[in-house]
Order: sequence, then structure tokens, then C-alpha cells
Amino acid sequence: MAVLDPRDDSVVIRVVYDGAPMAGKTTSVGALGQCLGHDVVSPEELAGRTLYFDWLEYTGGWFEGHQIRCQIVSVPGQTTLAPRRRRLLESADVVVFVCSSSAAGVATDLEYLRALQSILWARDGLPAGIVVQANKRDLPGAVPVAELQAQFEQLGLRAAVVESIAASGSGVREAFVLAVRLALDRVRELMSAGKLPTLAPSVDSAADLLRELQRSESRDAVATPESSSAARHSSPSASSPSASSPSASLGAAALCEAIEDAEHGHLGAPVGATTLGPTPPDARVASGLLWPPVDGRLMLHEITTTPPRLEQLAQGAWGGVAGRWRCYTSGESEFATLEQGRNALVTWASAHARCQDILSKDRCIALVAETSGGFRLWQVLKIQRTLHQYFTTTLQQPAETLAAALLTVVRTFLRMATALAAIPYQLPPSMDCIALTDGRLCYAGLMPEPKVLQPAHNWTASEAGERLLEELQVHRTTLHERRIEVLAALAQQVRSAAAISHGEWALLQRIVLHDDGGSTDSQRRTA
Repeated sequence: MAVLDPRDDSVVIRVVYDGAPMAGKTTSVGALGQCLGHDVVSPEELAGRTLYFDWLEYTGGWFEGHQIRCQIVSVPGQTTLAPRRRRLLESADVVVFVCSSSAAGVATDLEYLRALQSILWARDGLPAGIVVQANKRDLPGAVPVAELQAQFEQLGLRAAVVESIAASGSGVREAFVLAVRLALDRVRELMSAGKLPTLAPSVDSAADLLRELQRSESRDAVATPESSSAARHSSPSASSPSASSPSASLGAAALCEAIEDAEHGHLGAPVGATTLGPTPPDARVASGLLWPPVDGRLMLHEITTTPPRLEQLAQGAWGGVAGRWRCYTSGESEFATLEQGRNALVTWASAHARCQDILSKDRCIALVAETSGGFRLWQVLKIQRTLHQYFTTTLQQPAETLAAALLTVVRTFLRMATALAAIPYQLPPSMDCIALTDGRLCYAGLMPEPKVLQPAHNWTASEAGERLLEELQVHRTTLHERRIEVLAALAQQVRSAAAISHGEWALLQRIVLHDDGGSTDSQRRTA
């Protein structure tokens, strides 16, 4: 949908509000209209329910020297109007999914989210981001945000969650500003790829959109509602701010300023963050200084709600934990100018992309402006359960469990060493960096900074085995004390057709016996 309109040199984007029936889509758009002092246009309603769409226009903020024009559209939620919903969603540059937050409504919300995913994934080109506006947070028994996020992640959905009470306007502005940032991230990528059309939008008003939908439905032989009235303009009530009222002007000005942050970035620490050390990344990182452009901002949104407490590490590095995320920047990641930092970001993003088959998926990199001047490159990655953590939990388990864990560790470590030899850059195999996420083997450790990237190393099985022995030295005492029962359990696995190779068996014996390579076969048999 996004276009560069040559008539006024503006960037036109479409923000589509989606969700189940009665979730609060129309109420959210109405609250946004009141904030901006603009009328909401609704072509037709039935008993307060949207039959076509709600339409709101807003022009404000600048992006790459172009003014931003937003077409804000809500979809009908009724299942009988699914074709209309699909057409509107197919045109979205970003989607604000409004959910009810109630325990009774979660199942319906998830059903609509699945349909939304299938629509967005079927589109060609760059994906559109999703902001989940968890509405009606004032109701008793509202599902906790963490529980909602867990439900969404089970769908494989990456989305930012913003709490709201649309009836009072709370949270509506925040969800919209984040949505615009995501849309502009997408626009920047389209610009860079030379794929942003320069033309007047085919739909430039609510009347245009209504005609387009009706023509499409007529072509598809879809019956339209019998009573098709002209577009109805909803006028602000006596208590609602008008376009000329001070509160409306202030609301629009604040919104415009927030959207412009997407172009220029935000200087200074986020609210609630520690003032010690550098400025950590958050969802307000300027467009073009974040990779990946859309998913990265969604990841950083979670950090924005739970800012990290930073600690100074060795050699000028800083790190911290923000909920489920880890932030890190090294002493090599400071840059005096924006150009230097952006060049490093591009180089590092390319390196990440070339290693994406083995890297954990939940990670991003961001260039952050420092309050004291200069820029700092950060990497942010979700904390994963590592191979080392898994093994540690089995040390006091029955011998059969510990033996099975040892076999898993050996096989996983050797697989990772082989996989790391196939990527362009050197990532050292380590039990603290290896994770199995949804059955996928991935490298969940930090990526070396652009200045210190080295060509890949061809890890042989022998080298990988020696490295694993070194890492397991910390458990030497426990393994030595349990060596007889663990070796017996391993031998039983061999007899039960566990298909342990000769190399794996030799390495397992060395781990359990802490053999430095000098023990004889007779000594191993005696042990």
C-alpha cells in the first residue's frame, strides 16, 4: 500500500486496525480521532457494529524529508464479512490487532490472529508488522500480558503488546505511534530496494475506499448489504475535543512529535532506565539504525517496557538483562559519527544475514545515539536455555538420565561444530552458546563485533571433542564420583541399540573418566 505521492511529496502509509468482534477497534480509532481532533468516517453501521470500515486521516511528522500521511482504517470483525476484512488487511503497512484481554475472549482472539497471519504471510514482498493492543485492561480478570505473549508465541507470532483502555483513550496513542514506526521501517526497506512506488494512491479518501470495496465485491459476486447509504461522518460530541480546541491541538502536536522520533531517533535514556553508563536500546531507535527493521523494533518494544540495568564489564563493554532479553555492547562498538556507526551496522547486519541459518532467531542489532555525543552499536538477543544449563540439571539425576544427557551433549556439540564450519565467520562452539529451540539447533551466543569478525574455522571432530572436554572440567568432581554407574548406563544404551558411534563412545569415556588421552584401554576397562 505505501507510496510516495508526487503531488505533495508525502509518504502515504496505511495502518489497519484488526480484531475479533466487539474487541474495541472502532472505539480505538474513535479515541485516536478525538486525540487528533479529526472526524472518523464510517460508511455504514448496524447496531453500532462496523459493516465496511472506519476511516481516519492524519498528516504529521517527517520521514526522509517527506511528510507522513496516515490512512487509518478499521476492519469489520464479523465472520460473515471476512472477505472485506481480508481485502483491507492485504493493503496494510502495519496492523494494530485489538484484543479483548478477557479469558473468555482469548480463544476467539487467537482464531482471528491465525487468520491474520495467513493473510499477511501470503502477501508478496516485505512483511507488515503487528502491534497487539491488549484492550479492556480495566476489566476484572484481564489475562496477564505475559500469558498473552506466551499464547502469541505459540502461534509463532512476533508482535509488540501495548495495554489499553480504549473507552478512555488510555494506551491508544502509544499503540498507534509504535505502529507508525513499524510501517516506516518497512517503507525505508522498500525505498532502499527501489520498490516504493511513486504515484498518487488509488485510494485517497473514505469514499474512494468504499467504491473500491464495492467494485471488488461486485466482481466477486459477493452480496453487499441491502441498505448502502452514503458515508456517515461522526461528529465529535460536546465533550469531545474539536479540531480547534486546545486539547486536540496539544494531542496532535504530541503525536506528531512522537512520530518524528521514528526519523530522528530518541536521545537520552528511556523512562525507568538506569542513568549509569551508555544509553541502552529501546523501541524508539531511529528508523534505519535497526536490523532487522520491523522484527527488531518488535523485539525492542519488550525492552522498552522493562529497561535493563546495565553493568560495566571488562575492556569497556557494557551488558544488562531486560526480562527475557540480554543487551550487550563492547568497547569496540563506539563511534564518533553517525556515518561510522551506520557503516558498522550495515556490515554487521550483512554478517548476521549470512549466518542466519545457525543463529538464534530472536536477536537484533541497534545503533543508539548517546546523550554525551557519539553512537554505540548494541546487540540484543533473547535468553535461551543452553546446552550447559540442560546438562547441569541432570548431574544429580539417576545414572540413566545423566548418561542420556551426556550422549545428547556430545552429539549436539559435535553437530554444532560441523554446522559452524559451514558459515562464513568464526563462532566458537560452546555449551553456553548452543541451544535447542523448538527442536532447532542454534547458536544463542553473542555475535563478534564487525571489527573482530574472523573467517570460519573448520572444526574437526577431534578439536571439537577436546574443546568439550575443557568445558566439562567444571563438572569433573561429580562425573568422577559417578563414573562407574554412568559408564554402566552408557554401556546399557549401547546394548539397547542406541547407535553410539566408536568416536562418540571414546569421547564419552574420556569425559566420564576425565581422561587426558594417556590412559590405556586396560585402565579404562578397570575403571
